[in-house]
Amino acid sequence: MKTTTTNFDSVLHVGPNFRRRKGGIASVLKMYSESIDNFKFYPSAITQNIYINLICFPFVLLGFVLYLSFIKIELVHIHGASKGSFFRKYFFFLIATKMFDKKIIYHIHGGKYHYFYEHSSSFVRSCIKEMIQEVDTIIVMTESWQEYFKKTFRPKEIQVLQNPVREPEPYQKEYCHPPLKLVFMGKIHEEKGIFDLVKTIHLNKAYFKGKIELTIAGTGEEKKLMGLIEKYKLNDTVEYIGWISGNKKRELLLQSDIMILPSYFESLGIVLLEGMSYSMALIGSKVGGIPKLLKPGENGLFIKPGNKKDLTKAIEFYIKNPQKVRVYGQKSYANVNAFFPSAIFEKLNKIYKSKVE
Repeated sequence: MKTTTTNFDSVLHVGPNFRRRKGGIASVLKMYSESIDNFKFYPSAITQNIYINLICFPFVLLGFVLYLSFIKIELVHIHGASKGSFFRKYFFFLIATKMFDKKIIYHIHGGKYHYFYEHSSSFVRSCIKEMIQEVDTIIVMTESWQEYFKKTFRPKEIQVLQNPVREPEPYQKEYCHPPLKLVFMGKIHEEKGIFDLVKTIHLNKAYFKGKIELTIAGTGEEKKLMGLIEKYKLNDTVEYIGWISGNKKRELLLQSDIMILPSYFESLGIVLLEGMSYSMALIGSKVGGIPKLLKPGENGLFIKPGNKKDLTKAIEFYIKNPQKVRVYGQKSYANVNAFFPSAIFEKLNKIYKSKVE
C-alpha cells in the first residue's frame, strides 16, 4: 500500500538489493519502494555474500549500462555509505555521469563516513572528493553531517533528509515492569556497543536479575555474542533472536519498554525511530544524529560509547524510576511524527522537482 502520491518515472534508485539483503540501507529502500509510485530500482549488491557480489559485480555494471541505454532516466538517486559501499557506488557514479550525463543524487546513509575519508589513501580521498563535488545533490541525515560535508568538501548542493520510519497500525501499549524489557536491534558488531551492553549486564548480574530482560535482534557476529551470553551465564536475562521483521518485529516492539543503542558511530539511528514509533523510552550514545532523536530528560538518557558505568546508571535509572518509562515513551511517540513517510517524502518530492521538472 502506497503511503504517498510521489510519482517520478524518470528517477532510478541504486542501492543494495532490499529484497534479499539485510541492513539499514536495505530497510530504507524497502520503505521507499512501498511509498513511491512506479518505483524504479537497480541493485548495486545482490546478496549478503560479499564473494558472490564481487564475482557478479562486472555483470551488474554491464546491466546498469544497458538499463540506462534503454530506459528513460533523468535522475539517478544513489544510496550509499562508506568502505565497500562507496567503491561500488563510485563505479555507478562514473557510468551515470561520464557515459550518460545523468543528474545524480548521492544519499549518504552511513555514520562513519568521516572516519572512512580521513583514514583512506590519498587516491581514495581524491575519488571521494570527486564524487561528492560532482554530483548534483548530496543528501545527509542531520544538520551536523551537513556542516561536516560543507566544511570538508565543496558540494554543489547539500540537503538534510531523515530516513522515514513506518507509521505503526493503532496499538495499545502495555508497559511491563518488573522486569523492564530492553531491546537492541541492529548489526551485531563491536561498533554498535552490543558487547559493551552484554558485559555491563554481566558486571551487574546479581542486581539486574529479575529486574530487566534484554532481547537482541540482528545479524553479524552471532557466534561471539552467543559465546559471551554462555560464558557469563546470562541466558535467564539476555535472549538473542536473530534478524526479525514484519509481525515478529511489531510484537517485540509492542512488548518492550526501552530501546537501547550504545553505538560508537551512527548516522541517525533508525532503530531509535522505530522504538519511538512504539512509545518506547530510549538509551543511546551522544554520537552522529542520535541527539536529534533522543532528548535527555524528555524521552531518554545519553551514555558515552564504551562507558559501562554510564550504561549501568542509565538502566538503573529506569529500574528505580519505572514511571519514567511511560512518560518518556509517550514523549517519544509525540516527537516521531516528523519522521513518518508522509513528512519525509514531501521533502523528497521537493528535492526531485528541483532536479527533474
